[in-house]
Amino acid sequence: MTGRDAAWLADLAGTLAEVDEFLRTPAGHAALEGFYQARGSLAPGFEAGNLIDAVLPGAE
Repeated sequence: MTGRDAAWLADLAGTLAEVDEFLRTPAGHAALEGFYQARGSLAPGFEAGNLIDAVLPGAE
């Protein structure tokens, strides 16, 4: 891995952490629920949080 790749991955990790933090707020949950409803899907419930925890170790 090059230094450029490492910097890109570090930036991505920071962005994902911010997205995770937002999605765990009431506003984030409402936005995610609205997104799922617009697609005709059921509300994500706890499955979205479980997915985030699986993708971002230590996010729990």
